Parts: sequence; C-alpha cells; structure tokens
Amino acid sequence: MDLPNGVAIEDVAIVRDNKWEVRHEAGLLNGVAALETKAKVLPRPTEVSALYGRLPVGKPVAIPLRLVPYYAWGNRGQSQMTVWLPVIWK
Repeated sequence: MDLPNGVAIEDVAIVRDNKWEVRHEAGLLNGVAALETKAKVLPRPTEVSALYGRLPVGKPVAIPLRLVPYYAWGNRGQSQMTVWLPVIWK
C-alpha cells in the first residue's frame, strides 16, 4: 500500500547504511509506530526459466520506504506483505 505504483515488494531492497526514522501514526489503529527510510527497486531479470534467469540490466532506483507492524498491515486494505527484505550496499 505504501509502495509507488508499479513496484512489487519482491523487487525492493533495503540499503544497508541508510538512516531510519520512527514515525507515530496516530490515525492508524489508535496509534502505530511506522519505520521510514529509503530503499532501492532492483531491476527485474529480462528472461526467467524454472531455475535460472539472465542478470537484470539497469541500476536500482531509489524510493521512499514505509514499514508498518504486521498486525496493522492487514487493517489498511489489500496490499502486499513480506517478512524479510534483502539488504544491498548502496
């Protein structure tokens, strides 16, 4: 729900050394802490088979990233969810 249009959660990676901010969302379920930082959208492979794909062409694109606790995620409408995000260096 918080990702830009056209960005899938499986294409997002956290940048290792980025700073994080904690924001209190008073209007969400009577108050929820959300985490905000910058992330990168990784280019998708151009060709994928059952086991292997060609390495993607292009550079990762910076986007804002907002993370909310799991219990609040399902109360904001239909969206994507993941527990783990990959980490990249710059």
